[in-house]
Amino acid sequence: MIRALALLAALAGASAAPHGAIPYAAHTQLEQLERTLAPGLGSSAAAQAQYDAARELEDAVPPLDYVTPACRPLERALLGVAVGVVTATDGVDQLNQGRLRGGRHRADAALARAGALQGTCAAFGRAHPIHPPQPDVIAAPRAGEAFFGDIVEENYGDEARLYANGRLVSTHVGSARDVRFRLTLPPARYDLEIRFREAGRPVWRSTAPGTFLLPASARVAHPPTATDGRLQRGLRRLGRSFDGYAAVYVHDLRTGRAAGWNADARFPAASTVKLGVLAASLARWHGHVAVRSIDEELRALTGWSSNLAANRLLLLLGHGSEAEGVRVVQAALARLGARESTYPQLYRVGTSVDEPPPLATTRVTTARDLGRVLASIAAAATGRPAAFRRTRLGEEEARYGLGLLLTSARDGPNAGLLAGGLPAATPLAQKNGWITDVRDTAAIVYGPQGPRIVVVLTYRQGLDARRAAAFGRQVARLVF
Repeated sequence: MIRALALLAALAGASAAPHGAIPYAAHTQLEQLERTLAPGLGSSAAAQAQYDAARELEDAVPPLDYVTPACRPLERALLGVAVGVVTATDGVDQLNQGRLRGGRHRADAALARAGALQGTCAAFGRAHPIHPPQPDVIAAPRAGEAFFGDIVEENYGDEARLYANGRLVSTHVGSARDVRFRLTLPPARYDLEIRFREAGRPVWRSTAPGTFLLPASARVAHPPTATDGRLQRGLRRLGRSFDGYAAVYVHDLRTGRAAGWNADARFPAASTVKLGVLAASLARWHGHVAVRSIDEELRALTGWSSNLAANRLLLLLGHGSEAEGVRVVQAALARLGARESTYPQLYRVGTSVDEPPPLATTRVTTARDLGRVLASIAAAATGRPAAFRRTRLGEEEARYGLGLLLTSARDGPNAGLLAGGLPAATPLAQKNGWITDVRDTAAIVYGPQGPRIVVVLTYRQGLDARRAAAFGRQVARLVF
């Protein structure tokens, strides 16, 4: 790491020059990152500060197409340092020594390259894009969003061809202002592309990568209006059979029928209340150019439940103040219907096995609260004005949030408690949480009879994760 000092000295005078974003990032943000690395890369106590500094370095580096050719090698080296540090600190949070070592090696190698490149980024001029112009974005759905089959885009020719994952699925002929398609493929993740032709010649293309197609039956979000007595009795029998404390809540979004067991009991929330961070972040930033790494943070938060990402987003929401960030997230949870849930402070990095006794925790939730949160997001995703007024989530924001939850990792602890009791291809928009003695899952299950919210919370001192998963499978088989 000491080679960074020579790099900083060489670039110290370049930060104020026009077109000097790369030297400025190297001088300012790399210096800040270097200070956080003093205790050692990836040390538990310093991991959050290292992670935040690496993300700020990423945000300070402009896209490659806007960098002069002389500065591009240094740009790649700086991003390599940032990615390496993020990987190493993720290893700390996930208690994954292989990821920690791999990230440390990448950061060291990239920093050595940056040191060797000192002085190569001295010429400032106009950057010329080295890639062809990027295609337009499809109007709806946009990249990463969940959607219910409808595709809309402005028309750029007399023929439009729709491709899903590279395969031609539909053709539209005509010169109407907009082109509309209806995608009827199985529910799954799809990269969408529309290729436009005029008089037989290609003229334009629009894309939406990483969308998640849901069945048309999923476009419903009826509030709970009646109790499913038979399911209620079944859940009571299951809940009483669990060797520990359990809570279950089920809400059929198609019919409005609901049932539960222990649904209003307060349980350790673990990471489930990060749904509040997701909602607050989407309401503030989605669709706007604000902080470049926000999308990466949201993917880490939903993808593998990163404490580091949740903490950074909370501080950004609070403009650097933990107390203000907590207030913003708590307000978001309340807007989504979480009446008993709490989000008292930042998460401790690596808390999956390092946590106070769960029943003494101040971060709590209920099964019904988590069910209300997911129901609110689902309602906003249908475009209902009342849901927008209540949640402050527009249709695009809510669908993007669903897209993130639908594509979260489904392995290890993040597989959740329901997956083993459902067909493998069943779409699950889920948020899981786990600490010592706790396994929680809150999910919207998009089954053939329509979407159902299922929340399962389990707690027992010395909880065997396999027993919790077995209980979740029993719940899934009872509900479906």
